[in-house]
Amino acid sequence: MPLFVEDVEWSETDTVITLIVPLKGASIKKIDIFSTNNYIKLSFPPYIYELALYSEVDAELSKATVAESQVIFYLCKKVTGKWGQLQAVKSNEKKFMCDLRNEALKWFQEKETEKSKKACQDKDLLKKFTVQQQMKLEDDERQSRNRLKDLQVQNISEDIEAWKQNCSTNNNNEVHHKNSENLKLKTNNESHTNVLAPRQCGKIQVSFTPRQLPTPARESKLPEEEIWLQKLAQMNKVRENLDSDFEHIDEKNPMWLKDKGDCFFKQGNFLAAINAYTAGLMLDSKIPALFANRAACHLSLKQYQECIQDCSCALELYHPPVLSNALSRCRIYARRGAAFFKKDQYIEALYDYESALKLDPKNTSLISDTGKIRKVIQGDS
Repeated sequence: MPLFVEDVEWSETDTVITLIVPLKGASIKKIDIFSTNNYIKLSFPPYIYELALYSEVDAELSKATVAESQVIFYLCKKVTGKWGQLQAVKSNEKKFMCDLRNEALKWFQEKETEKSKKACQDKDLLKKFTVQQQMKLEDDERQSRNRLKDLQVQNISEDIEAWKQNCSTNNNNEVHHKNSENLKLKTNNESHTNVLAPRQCGKIQVSFTPRQLPTPARESKLPEEEIWLQKLAQMNKVRENLDSDFEHIDEKNPMWLKDKGDCFFKQGNFLAAINAYTAGLMLDSKIPALFANRAACHLSLKQYQECIQDCSCALELYHPPVLSNALSRCRIYARRGAAFFKKDQYIEALYDYESALKLDPKNTSLISDTGKIRKVIQGDS
């Protein structure tokens, strides 16, 4: 017979219920948690804890944290306000608890059925998308072959026309050969006017400082730029040295995966974009744009910690900092600053926005956001 736990602790605010259940030395591996909008059951043999809530909570937003000696529930209320008590009024009645268990089981089964249907729908959509992409790829290849064929036909036609014109020119030269000789004799007998000799031409050579980056030499930081160009060369070399067996497969090209992720991002399909950027990073983890774009997806999905990590990786790859990557670094600083702000880490957010402003001091949006963060910090202090 199970032992019921009664020595629990709880507290509440207008929006959240905090419930702490002690584990009494039970193993974490044996814990089983079952909860609905108005019912909670926690089983950790030989103990059991069952609770009929006073009012409804949002099961989707609520969560439970398992520690070594206790389980902490954070229950988000559906209706704002103080309850004054944790358990339902009829929680001591057996019939009420029995009906509540049956309703909870039915609710759980319906949720599982919905998840299963959604998984099947997602699988069908993915299959349709794959077929569409394959059809599009085949259509592009067919159009490319047709264009090449038309170009070859056009070149052959031009060669034939040129040959016909050459033949016609040769015939005309033979017919008028005698007339040309007579014309030359008459021309030689005529007097010519004296014409000044043409001036001698000269050449002026101007040498410029060779530059790999589109910036003037007076603004260059030569050591840093050489390191950055070496990194770009290494990234290009990695992409060129892909296995030759896969050289015609776009999925093995990290830049193709980046473009695919950008397409998904524009469509609002952030999860698919994250998968594309992640696949590209598995092929080449030294492309900073993949980290930067994946960070934008995490920010849109409110995954702020993941966004901060990807932004930090991108900034490490944009080293050394030179003028050619200044705009990219500015965007990454602003993106990471927005994630810090959403996590209420205002000091870190202000630092990143100020770093972005140093790279683009005339950006009105950055100026406005930086001012807002300063006001928030001043208000907190």
